[in-house]
Amino acid sequence: MLTAAEARELSGPLAEEYLAVIEAKIREAAEKKEREVIFRDKPYCDWLYSPVDMTPEAKKTVEALREAGYLVDLYYRETQFVDMALRVKW
Repeated sequence: MLTAAEARELSGPLAEEYLAVIEAKIREAAEKKEREVIFRDKPYCDWLYSPVDMTPEAKKTVEALREAGYLVDLYYRETQFVDMALRVKW
């Protein structure tokens, strides 16, 4: 019988996969002498908007970033439309 943990691993990205994508963007921005990266695409953009609804893998990803010294917060701006994103600063 497939366990729930195995099913979760098969069905969605692991924290390591999320971190690989985020690390690539951080490296690219740092090489351009920037001090932050803003992720407006799914699934990253709404992780901190509703922390209660975060997946365990999303929580692990945010915790790993914070443990590595990054400031991770919700970028939120209301104008005609809502601009919401995950912001990672260093």
